Amino acid sequence: MSLRRKMTYGIALAGVIVAVAFVAGLEIAAHQRDAIGSLKKATTELGSDVLELIDGTAAMKLDVVQVQQFLTDISATRGQDGLDDGAEKAAGFAAKFAEDARRARAAAAKLAYQDIVTAVDDAVVAFGPYYETGQKMAARYVADGPSGGNTLMGSFDATSEAIADRLDVVLDATSRHAKELAARAKAHGDDAESGAAHALTNLQLLGGVVLLLLALGGYFLLRGVTRPLDQLAADMAAVGGGDLDRVIAGAGRKDELGRMAGALEGFRASQRAMRALEAETAAREDAAAKARKAELAAMADNLERSIASALGAIKSSAAEMRAEAKALAGNAAAASERADGVSSASARAADNVGGVAAASQQMAAAISEITEQVNRARQISGTAVGEVQDTDHAMVTLAESVRRIGDIVNVIAGIAKQTNILALNASVEAARAGHAGQGFGIVAKEVGSLAAEVGTSANEIKRQVEGIQGAVADVTGSVGRVAGTIRRIDDISTAIAAGVEQQRSATMTIAQNVQNAAAGTQEVSSHIGVVGNAANETGHAAERLLEVATMVADESGRLDREVRAFVARVRAA
Repeated sequence: MSLRRKMTYGIALAGVIVAVAFVAGLEIAAHQRDAIGSLKKATTELGSDVLELIDGTAAMKLDVVQVQQFLTDISATRGQDGLDDGAEKAAGFAAKFAEDARRARAAAAKLAYQDIVTAVDDAVVAFGPYYETGQKMAARYVADGPSGGNTLMGSFDATSEAIADRLDVVLDATSRHAKELAARAKAHGDDAESGAAHALTNLQLLGGVVLLLLALGGYFLLRGVTRPLDQLAADMAAVGGGDLDRVIAGAGRKDELGRMAGALEGFRASQRAMRALEAETAAREDAAAKARKAELAAMADNLERSIASALGAIKSSAAEMRAEAKALAGNAAAASERADGVSSASARAADNVGGVAAASQQMAAAISEITEQVNRARQISGTAVGEVQDTDHAMVTLAESVRRIGDIVNVIAGIAKQTNILALNASVEAARAGHAGQGFGIVAKEVGSLAAEVGTSANEIKRQVEGIQGAVADVTGSVGRVAGTIRRIDDISTAIAAGVEQQRSATMTIAQNVQNAAAGTQEVSSHIGVVGNAANETGHAAERLLEVATMVADESGRLDREVRAFVARVRAA
């Protein structure tokens, strides 16, 4: 075979090989073009339409939260001056919700995500009753206060849960489709990478056969195609592995590899935007949780200071009441002792009168002795009158102390009522926070329960104070009767003195005067017995008052311990 023919055969063989390589290259190029087209479509959808959908659905949820916040702010502040712009802001976010829902629905329709379109429509339908119920509840709080607004709280919670469920469906479907689209983009990228590796292998085999003829072409092919494809494959693998800070090489190229790199860059940017949105949402939730915790701690501090002040006043009044009760018991004992002395004196006067009747010859001496005894009786009765007046003043002081305790109990009841209102406001804040505020809502219910217990204890103390007031009134009446009796004793003593003077001037009426003196001494003895009984009753009343004061002090101590335990639980929540 001639050299020329060999050359011809060689050239022909080289031509066949080049033709085969050309045909194989066309097939590989077509496959790569399809893979690149699919990847471009997936990354384009993920980089623009899916981002629009994610942004719209996230904005819808944020709009609902803002509407709830401003409606509950109206409920909490009741539309006071300077705090009456909640309705306007809520209406603004309601309008924004409609616009964001429209954007999300348009993006979902463009992507042919019919389930998201349906979920967005359901959320729009659920938003109407939610917003209408919230407006009614806020208006009822402003018009009727907590008692009126609380009647709609259950309906508002139901509509809140309904709109939250609809939004969860929207967000879950959006997340699911975004993940599916990202998976498809990664699959197309893997296909492109696999095709590129296959093309490289074929080109290397063909290049070995036609090395002498296509060395320069193979070199430029390796330089212009294989290396960028390897770099693009590495970039895709890094981005798929979560390295969103990687710089995508070849994004500025004007060929298909450049468009692939640009699409990959758009996908990386969209993933970074999604990660930034998640971080921002987490930061907002953390800030809201910290603000709620600080507000709850401030409320606990205010409650502790108010209850501590009221309990201090109760303890001080209880101590004063105990001191007054002890003083009253001492005065009653002294009055009883003096009554015994008066009774002895009256007995001696009776003996003297009997001596006058038995021995008229000693009339002058007996009359003098009677005069002395009567004067002494008058002095003792005068002293008894002073003691009774002191007792009466002590009872007036005791009544005033009891009245002061009643005022303090009313203060405690007012604090309990205010605490209950604060608990209701805390419940409103918990409802506004949604699921994140459930723990806060439980604490608010416990605050309301403890406030009710404080009100019950205050009512019990009030009933005890009313019992003390009744006992004080009884003792005051007894003291008044004792005072009247002692005054009558004084009058009788004066009459006896006048009788003695008459005995000196008219001995004919000695017998009658002796009888009158005997009757007077008997009456003195009986009245002094009444005085002793009244003094004993006063002592018993003072003992009961001391027991009540001790019970009030014990109750205030128990209330103080309960309040401190409650505040500790609120701070630990």
